[in-house]
Amino acid sequence: IYTAGSLTMDGVTIRGMRYPVYHVGTSSATIKNSTLVPYANNGVTATSSSVSVTIERVSIIGPGAGTGINIPESGGSLSMNSSAVSGFSVGVGSADQPTLFSNSFYNNTNNFSTFTNTAGYGSVGSYNVNGDPADVYSNIFLDPLFVDIGGGDYRPTSVSPLINAGAASELDLDGRTKEGRMDRRCKPCPFVYRFRAKGRVAEHVLRDHT
Repeated sequence: IYTAGSLTMDGVTIRGMRYPVYHVGTSSATIKNSTLVPYANNGVTATSSSVSVTIERVSIIGPGAGTGINIPESGGSLSMNSSAVSGFSVGVGSADQPTLFSNSFYNNTNNFSTFTNTAGYGSVGSYNVNGDPADVYSNIFLDPLFVDIGGGDYRPTSVSPLINAGAASELDLDGRTKEGRMDRRCKPCPFVYRFRAKGRVAEHVLRDHT
């Protein structure tokens, strides 16, 4: 998708493209409930110095190179939550420090690059709601345990650390709201959003994942 205007994506899967989302406009870009699997280069690129990018409940799976989310110009902003970025040279590359909470970063050479990381993203010294090691923003750095990456199935398995670890306000992956009411609009997405501690705390070693 190449766009110079405003962009809203919801429930979209893009595979086999060099740049699944390439946004050159100054308007906002919002991506939700989607899966992006580039065969090369970047997952999401937004080039304007005044763009505002919001990413929520999105899986961005890389080819072992490129950048998952690339915001190269100072002044461009990124807010991302409850998403998974895996398999890139750089997970998030941004000229300015982004807002990142309750995400999963795994199998990236560098999870974060370019911006001055004064927030301390990737400094694992806390735990998320599931008791898994996390930075203070509940970003985790564990294998997301998707059903079948090789086969293109990026749903979390029943033992995935993504389960119940998200911070999004809308739907659970099982089609229920946080309050438990059924909502049949739900689409496959990285995280399930019911907050229920699983008590897995002491079994992991804390590391720095910047």
